Amino acid sequence: MSPEFVDRVAVAGPAELVAAFQAAGLDAHPTEAGPGSAACVEDLIRRGYRIVFFTADLAPHLGPLLARYSRCAAPCLVPLPLDDAGAGAARLRALIRRAVGADVFRTPGKESD
Repeated sequence: MSPEFVDRVAVAGPAELVAAFQAAGLDAHPTEAGPGSAACVEDLIRRGYRIVFFTADLAPHLGPLLARYSRCAAPCLVPLPLDDAGAGAARLRALIRRAVGADVFRTPGKESD
């Protein structure tokens, strides 16, 4: 039986990153990269989250989930880049900085642009 999706958004990833998203009103679900990360994201899907953002370091552990839901409208599983490369990452970083008021992707000890 498939879950009934709700208009809620979750973020899964390392605690220090997802906490910043919680400040923007998203549901934060701390998990570290590893076998348990797939269980965390699967639980969010079961609970009916329509959109689940996850940090890119979780992607290698989410292969079967990403394949299963890649052609579905919901849930939408969206990786969040952890590096500074690419225009997409820069735009996402700017949008999150504007929404949250902080650069959640800033590397400690490195100046933010």
